Amino acid sequence: MLVRKAVVAQLNDVTDRLHEGSPEPANWRAFGVAAELAEVVASISWDHGLHRSAQRYYVLSVQLAKLAHDDVHAATVLAALTRQCYDLGRPREGLEIVELAQYGSRKTATALLRSMLATREAWGYALLGESQAFTRAVGLAEEYFSEGASDSDHRRVRNFDAAELTGVIGGRYRELARREPRWARKAQDHIEKALELRHPSEHRLHTFDLIGLARTQLISADPERACEVVHQAISLGRPWVNGRVGAKLRDFHQEASRYAEIPVVRDTRDLIRELTSANGWMRGYALPRIGITGHMDLSRDSVSLVAGALRDVLRGRSEGELVGISCLARGSDQIFARVVLECGGFLEIVLPAADYRERKVAPDNLVEFDDFISRARVVRTLPCEESNRDAYMAASEEVLGSIDSLVAVWDGNPAGGYSGTADVVAAARERGIPVTVVWPDGARRT
Repeated sequence: MLVRKAVVAQLNDVTDRLHEGSPEPANWRAFGVAAELAEVVASISWDHGLHRSAQRYYVLSVQLAKLAHDDVHAATVLAALTRQCYDLGRPREGLEIVELAQYGSRKTATALLRSMLATREAWGYALLGESQAFTRAVGLAEEYFSEGASDSDHRRVRNFDAAELTGVIGGRYRELARREPRWARKAQDHIEKALELRHPSEHRLHTFDLIGLARTQLISADPERACEVVHQAISLGRPWVNGRVGAKLRDFHQEASRYAEIPVVRDTRDLIRELTSANGWMRGYALPRIGITGHMDLSRDSVSLVAGALRDVLRGRSEGELVGISCLARGSDQIFARVVLECGGFLEIVLPAADYRERKVAPDNLVEFDDFISRARVVRTLPCEESNRDAYMAASEEVLGSIDSLVAVWDGNPAGGYSGTADVVAAARERGIPVTVVWPDGARRT
């Protein structure tokens, strides 16, 4: 974080001096320098899970790049912001941003930049499970790339080589494979090819490829080989485990949970847990992990009662040193999320499907929903085709697979339909997960 503070100080110094001048050609270079500094701060913020800060600096970088008349730089920053949106489970928003990048650079983009932006477009479609749109975008990316690099390519675009193209496409086939396993072979072929193409010095990128390959092998029901590959990634990627490498390892840890009874998988998951905790990823992966289930239809006067009861439960566990996991449904889930953050805990979010925000979040709840997303340290989006009761239960099962205990805001009555609070409580008890039921006096449902 000291590096981030130093760069912020440099950025403030540059922007202060720019305020004294005007966006004349003589100042364009200075605006360009400021744009690059803002992007560096955004990237560091993203690596540390400071999502709102990262978004703010990405937007500032785009604005400064525009003042510098550097549409290509603006497009590459928007591409980075697109990736962040995807990490936060906002594929539709990410697609809108990449379309903005494509439009803004339409007059100046080289074939290589068009190829890179097309892969970002394909990424969004893969997350949404739209395979036809995905393959179309991949075709465009490969077609543009085949035109070759140009002397006029921006220096930051020149890094988009054959290995990066192949690796990005392979990773996106893996996203499709989470919904349809038939794509796993394509994913594995592309990632293995990317590993062959990577320069031996690109250790961090090798690490990401190896983790992606291991996660693909889990989809292909080859957990032993997946563990071999992820051990290679750990050996190579230890210097970066407290950033996005740690996030990807945690994804592997979670996805491997269904094979936890296999000794090599159990040992590998234990190693990842120990490693990410020791290196401070999320400041204590070994902290108590508490999930939530509960009614959505709480009466208005019940909200403060439930919040108070949840506050008592969480503070009694570890004085705020905990991780809260929520599916972020309106009502109990969001009250729990708010209390976790108030108590100084870390918030993780599991979304049932990529369309959840678009289809299920009410307009008057969007601001609060987005605020929770931006403050979460981890957002996982399940590969369900649409947000329905099956997806809700799958999300609840995902939560149950990653927690030590469950809090249920429950009136004790049977579920009104599949995936209701009573069903989740029953599933937790079947797994032997401790359940704390919260239903304060005076609480009512509408």
